[in-house]
Formats: sequence, C-alpha cells, structure tokens
Amino acid sequence: MNRAVLKAALNGDIANAVTAATPGGIEQQETKGQRALVESTMLPKEIREATREQLAGIGFQFGEDVDELFVRCKLPSGWTKRATEHPMNSELLDDKGRRRAGVFYKAAFYDRRANMTMEPRFSVQVFGDGKDEKHRHASVMDGDAIVYDLGEWRKDDYALYNKLRLSGEAWLAAHYPQWKDPLAYWDLQCSGEN
Repeated sequence: MNRAVLKAALNGDIANAVTAATPGGIEQQETKGQRALVESTMLPKEIREATREQLAGIGFQFGEDVDELFVRCKLPSGWTKRATEHPMNSELLDDKGRRRAGVFYKAAFYDRRANMTMEPRFSVQVFGDGKDEKHRHASVMDGDAIVYDLGEWRKDDYALYNKLRLSGEAWLAAHYPQWKDPLAYWDLQCSGEN
C-alpha cells in the first residue's frame, strides 16, 4: 500500500484511495484535471511575473474564487488555453497563437497545486540542438523563432555557455531594454511576422 492510498483511506476518502491504488489512477486524475482546467473559465490564483491589475490592463476579467487554487477569469478576446503533452502543464495562448504563459496544475488529490507564469516575448535559449549530441546551440528567441544566432558550445564548456548566455542578454538589452517584462513588446511587429 503506497502513502497516497494510506492517506486517503485514513481520511475516509474511499474514492481517492481506490484511485491511488489503481495502476495509473493518479496519472488519470492529473489528465482529467488538465482537461477540466483547459475547458473551464478558471485560472490559477497564484500568478507569477505579473499582477492581476496588470493582466486586467490587457483584457483579463477576474471574477470570484473557485476554491483555494483557482479564480474565475474571462480571457482577453481570442486568447485560449491549450493542454501540453504533460498532464501537469498547459499553455495560455494569445489571439495570434503565441504562448504568453505556462500553467502548472497538479490535480493529484494528495498534493493539489497550481500556478501561472507569464512569459516574456524574447528569451535566450542555450540548449537548442547542436551539430551533434555533444554540442548545444544558443540563440536569442522571439517565441519559437530565432532572431539572433549566438553560436554553439560543447555541453561541458560552461565558460562558453555563460559567455553566450550573457552575450544574448546584452543583445536583448541593447535592442529590447524591457525584454524581461512579460507584458512588453507583444504589440511590436518584428521581422518575419505577418
């Protein structure tokens, strides 16, 4: 008997004891939780990298609390939630289909948690695919698109890794000074965008 089964049984929670005792039961519970979140009008109450007031400024309409983890929220026009392949992770997409936030929801009864992290438009990616398994590629990214190529580094060359990362951050600071702000630059049309 695992801890989750024992905890549920001791609390008189027979349904969750059965779920925890069933092979794949917890995973099914998490998948159902992800589906329910994506199909609902809920968002996590815990929001990282932005405030409710800032999000209201771009069209979010927050309502009543659902429970200790979630709040009702009408998304800005055209925005959607989408499940990822991992049952604890979903995405918040804007009206142009761009990922604006990552949503984490662990629906397992014994450790329920949720949060949403707003993401900046630009980032430095240092773990892209390299020329072989020993190398990684570093780039400045606009979502999934490379906007500035930083070069490759060997997986064990941490000095070059840091140099490329800092070079990317310096490039972003020169071209997009507020690049770390998850609400900045989304209305700016960049090369390659329609």
